[in-house]
Amino acid sequence: MIATVLPPSAPLTGDLEPPSSKNFTTRYVLAACLAEGRSVVHRPAVQDDAVALVRCARDMGAEVTALDARGRPVDYTVENASQVDRLEIHGFGNHPRLLRADRPLNPGNAGAVFRMLLAVSALLPEVRWETDHADSLGKRPHGDLLEALRQLGVEVRAEGADGRLPIELRGGRDRIRDHVDRVRREQGLASDEPFPLTVSGEISSQYTSALLFLAPLLGFPIRLSVTGRLKSLPLIETTRRVLSAAGIEVESSNERDMHLVRSGQHYKARRWETNGDWPGAAAILAAAAVVPRSRIRIARLYDDEQGERECVPFFERMGCRITREENPGAGELLCLESPERLRAAAVNGDLCTDAVLAMEAAAACAEGTSRFVQIRNLQFKECDRVR
Repeated sequence: MIATVLPPSAPLTGDLEPPSSKNFTTRYVLAACLAEGRSVVHRPAVQDDAVALVRCARDMGAEVTALDARGRPVDYTVENASQVDRLEIHGFGNHPRLLRADRPLNPGNAGAVFRMLLAVSALLPEVRWETDHADSLGKRPHGDLLEALRQLGVEVRAEGADGRLPIELRGGRDRIRDHVDRVRREQGLASDEPFPLTVSGEISSQYTSALLFLAPLLGFPIRLSVTGRLKSLPLIETTRRVLSAAGIEVESSNERDMHLVRSGQHYKARRWETNGDWPGAAAILAAAAVVPRSRIRIARLYDDEQGERECVPFFERMGCRITREENPGAGELLCLESPERLRAAAVNGDLCTDAVLAMEAAAACAEGTSRFVQIRNLQFKECDRVR
């Protein structure tokens, strides 16, 4: 056996630019695809999920062009991340002739991207979804979302009772409208009364987000009821914020278990500015937290709907000093100074799903027992993150 002794790291210092938010980028791009006209997404995240979304959006009829800072087209790939300045998008809007699926659609290993696009693809007469990640996304359940689409009259074929890929949908506006009209007659619902739709929130909030993106495209009002205990509530807030900015009003209960989307609404093309990514920043903050006397500053982190900002009070409870400083012309700087020793802390992991692993790494270096609760939904990601 060969053993290598690594000396302790010197304190980490410096100013950093975080990656852009994946969750905002994917929602901005999707909203732009569902709008008519030209949208621009500035400083988009360039990572696997966003790349998968752009690839599928192009296959569904959207025109998406990645440009560098000088306005020259570049390939939208992870390898080109440093070159991509913005995305220009001409969406397919709500036009049946523009939305298409000429071949099977492949979301790679991007679960949230797949689920949001799966709901939108119910507007197609026929579509097949498959993945080249059979041992990861191919094993994740989508049954609750598929059941909601069945309530709209969409015919579904999937692997297993829990709805695994590959998945085929037979939908389209005419099929959905005929089904909804028939249900209205059977249940005695008025033509202008919101159509009742239910979905479980027990496994993932992504099902709810997917249906909220679909609802304005249906042509009739929807009342979406979320059953069970809704997971990852901050991501629902992210979806609601993006929909509102895109011109879609969603009336939601305080508990976010009921959402009303009225008819006659249309996605609006616009310019989007992408905030820094709190999950990525959590990993940077964790690295500085575990090295005594570190002091780093991170730009473009705002108090937005990203639940992973919960890592800030967590690291503070561990003994880190976190403040904000002015950064003229570029927003605030989040500053972290680490102590000589970290102490154990507790956190509700359901509020900050994508930061939990980085926070656990820091907890492994802390004195005492740290507790992470409500993390069951981490078992249903691209892998079982808990194990």
